[in-house]
Amino acid sequence: MRKTTEFDPANHLDNPEVIAEYLHLALASGDSELLLSAIGDVEKAKGQVQIGPHTDLGRESR
Repeated sequence: MRKTTEFDPANHLDNPEVIAEYLHLALASGDSELLLSAIGDVEKAKGQVQIGPHTDLGRESR
């Protein structure tokens, strides 16, 4: 029996070009839920400490 693990995109969002393409594809899909999920993945990858100062969102909003 094979063991599987859940895929976490945040583990692969490790440079600005990959992040930009990931968000571009999510936006191009036209699926707002997918876009919100992708933004969450980027936030997870970068960490709230790094992304917070670059947005107008308070910590409670993220």
